[in-house]
Amino acid sequence: MQIAYIHGLNSSHRSFNYVQAKLPSHDIVPINYSSHQPLRDSMDEVRKRLPKTGRFSIVGHSLGGVLAVLMAAEHVDRVDNLVTISAPFGGSKAATALRWVPGHPKVIEDITPTSGKIELISQLKLHTPTLSIISTGGSLPTTPEPNDSIVTVSSQRALPFGRKVEVKANHFEVLLHEKVVQLLENFLFEHSA
Repeated sequence: MQIAYIHGLNSSHRSFNYVQAKLPSHDIVPINYSSHQPLRDSMDEVRKRLPKTGRFSIVGHSLGGVLAVLMAAEHVDRVDNLVTISAPFGGSKAATALRWVPGHPKVIEDITPTSGKIELISQLKLHTPTLSIISTGGSLPTTPEPNDSIVTVSSQRALPFGRKVEVKANHFEVLLHEKVVQLLENFLFEHSA
């Protein structure tokens, strides 16, 4: 079994080390990309690093979850399962304000609630088995909405398809959480045997 792991903003493939070590043996496809660039450029980088042959599953965290959905939509005939963790599918209201800060990462413009990619995701109806892990254990002082310290729970819930499961962990602790490991193992490995 091949699993492509797509990290979030300001991260790397190493953010999945704990999860990968705890899961049953599988072919790990670590995907690194430049997360500060426009989303279309990150999509190009990720696309080049996906497995060239055979079927595979995708696991994406945060911005990587957005990329995972977009890649799964492009490769529906080859993606067995899709897992997103703490992904901002409804966009980020904070990104709307950050667009005005000089020197902001270019990707910020692509993750506002009204950006083209976020609107595209809101209209997708993939039939790929999908699990969205919603992290709920944070406290971002700039919003009264429930959040995981980075992404609001409502934004994480905005993916219009798939099963959603909440985990009480913040945006980064979620990748070190035993419940997440168990959810991934059950979802990715029990159906592949």
